[in-house]
Amino acid sequence: MSYLVTVTFDLKNETSEVYKAIDEALSQLGLSRKIGDSAGKSYELPANTYAGKFEGEKVGTVRDDIATRIESAFQRVGAKGRMYVTVGSPWAWGIRYSP
Repeated sequence: MSYLVTVTFDLKNETSEVYKAIDEALSQLGLSRKIGDSAGKSYELPANTYAGKFEGEKVGTVRDDIATRIESAFQRVGAKGRMYVTVGSPWAWGIRYSP
């Protein structure tokens, strides 16, 4: 089954180099700061928010696997902070911009 995973996080007093390293690590996991719609248009997500599509048998297993992989990435680069992970299927999302 296909799931949409959304991750957002806060880091504690980290440098821009750490944010860049986290960005690269999350990209390697299949998470992106952009999300595309069915028409092929791409939208940038809010700061420190990433999303990606993942396959799995159970929603909780997908959540735990992604959260563990992100924790490992945080540890590799020495980042400290918190993350929020959501996993859903089916899903609907929307982006709104304030004028």
